[in-house]
Amino acid sequence: MILSLFTSVLGLLLCLIHSSIIAVIGVFLYGAGLDISYSCIFTLITEFFSEEDRGFFYNIITLSFSAGIFLNALAFYYIDNWKIIIISFFILPIIVAILGFVFWVEDTPIELVAYKKPE
Repeated sequence: MILSLFTSVLGLLLCLIHSSIIAVIGVFLYGAGLDISYSCIFTLITEFFSEEDRGFFYNIITLSFSAGIFLNALAFYYIDNWKIIIISFFILPIIVAILGFVFWVEDTPIELVAYKKPE
């Protein structure tokens, strides 16, 4: 999860360079990293929440992605500098998510079983 988020940040940083070929590579890395992270989020919800609460949190995640897309569209409409939008609306939230996963998310039950770690 953290590696895929780093991949998406790297891709966004490559998009800020003034080269078409590097920007294409950056968009690919960003999309790949974010797609992997999106899949991992639902796996984490399955591991951390009971069956009664999963539907609620699935809806919260889906609505937050939809709200983020809407806010990004508004930002691109009202702010002329696209680099500021990339940094403030894309890179900074991903870095906050990385820090959250590094410092606050503990080992999941599947990871504990896979690596045979005692709880």
